[in-house]
Amino acid sequence: MKTVWRSLFLLLLPLLFSSCGSFHEQWREAMETPPNGIEGAWEGTWLSNMNGHNGKLRGVVTKKSDTEYEFLYWASWGKIFSGSFPAVHTVVPAEDGDGFTLSGTEDLGALGGVYTFEGSIDEEKYEATYKSSRKDHGVFEMTRPERALTGP
Repeated sequence: MKTVWRSLFLLLLPLLFSSCGSFHEQWREAMETPPNGIEGAWEGTWLSNMNGHNGKLRGVVTKKSDTEYEFLYWASWGKIFSGSFPAVHTVVPAEDGDGFTLSGTEDLGALGGVYTFEGSIDEEKYEATYKSSRKDHGVFEMTRPERALTGP
């Protein structure tokens, strides 16, 4: 059991030292601006299918190019830990024409490992799976926060 907690701590340590301040500033701005396509504020939960750990999840999506979007994530775990990290995802129209598919890989450093993401997103719902080089894997699920739909 001690090894599990140590592994979890090492996996999430980079999030402890990331800049939450930048996330919270971007979150406030996104909450005051109505969404534009998939851009804007998102909130929901994450769940590790490896060990059952879970927490709150928020995201701010910003378009970088026709197919690249930055997803700035903020996650909580346990009752006292939280952190943020950016990930660039490729976003393309879904084959069935309903929304978009997303994929990406992000290196969170020596202690966090490499994460890959795959999922779907439309203007109201975001669902993705993640896998890490540290053997963790799970799901992200988010929807639009109510205030973000209307602005201040």
